[in-house]
Parts: sequence; C-alpha cells; structure tokens
Amino acid sequence: MKQEKINWMNGVGLLLGLVGVGLLTFREFTHLSNLTWGMGAVLIGAAAWAVGVCISPRLRLPADAMGRAAIPLVCGAGMLLVAAGVSGEFSQVHIHSISLRSALGLLYLITFGSVIAFTAYTWLLQHFSATLVATHSFVNPLVAVLAGWLWASEPMNVRIIVATLVILGAIVLIQRGSKHSGMPAEAVQSD
Repeated sequence: MKQEKINWMNGVGLLLGLVGVGLLTFREFTHLSNLTWGMGAVLIGAAAWAVGVCISPRLRLPADAMGRAAIPLVCGAGMLLVAAGVSGEFSQVHIHSISLRSALGLLYLITFGSVIAFTAYTWLLQHFSATLVATHSFVNPLVAVLAGWLWASEPMNVRIIVATLVILGAIVLIQRGSKHSGMPAEAVQSD
C-alpha cells in the first residue's frame, strides 16, 4: 500500500464525499421505511471506508495481496452473520426454495463482487493512494442512483444533481490532495 499523509485536501474531500452520499440518501431519512436501514448502511459504509483510509497506513497488514483482500471479506462476513442472527433471518431461510437462478446470482456476486473486486482493490492500493482508491465508496451510490434514473425511469431532481456535483468535487479534491502528498515523497526518492 502506498503510504500517504492525509492533508487538508484529502480530509475535506473525504468529508465532502460523505456529505454527497448523505445528500443522495437524505430523503430516505425523513420518514422511517424499509429503505431507512439500507440507506443508513450505505452512509455507515462510506464513513467506514473514509476512516479505514485514514488509519490503514498506520496498521500492519499482511504482505501478500490475498491476505489483505481476505481481511475485509472475513470481517464483513462476520458482521453480516451477526446481523442476520440478531434480526432472525436464519429462521426465515428455506434452502429448498432457493432457485437455480438465485444460486447462480449468488455465485456471480461472490466471484465478481467479492473475489475479483477485492483483488482489483488490493492491486489499486499498491499502485495508487488509498484516499483516491476510497472514492469508490462515494461513487458507487451515485452510479446506482444514475443507473436507476437511466434504466428504471427514477426521477432526477435538484438534490441528486447537487449531490453529484458535491461527490465530483470531493473526488477532485482527493485526487489533487493525493498528488500533492505524493510529490514530496517522489522528490525525496529521486534525490
């Protein structure tokens, strides 16, 4: 993983990204519904990535890429198992009612959404700054909203446009902050 110090541009960019995701999901928090928990999870996930980016350079992580990829997957699986146990979801699972299409969908998500995605993620962390790589936690909800607008005719409004601009501004700040924090290290290495 590339080491970097969090400078003011990175810090403001990370906070702006959280604000942008908050703007995307704010409407769901004005009234309690089934989506409120999901939107809360999206915000907590984005905040967790931002915190992880700040503390990861200080942690001792496994040297091999597979070990680094396994840590978040195992932690995430553990948290999901605890959440499923607390919410009583295990009693609602009926293995015999799972269709082949659902099983293949799960296999697809495991392969592409976890194994390949986390392998790519650890590769990116080795070649780019952690704060720049973390921008995916802001972009993913934005892509989901834009895909809903494009393919499911979901409404586009001023709030979504403002959130898009805030998230794009956050990415620009993070990118510039990453370049700025990387410049002295490269200059020292060239001397």
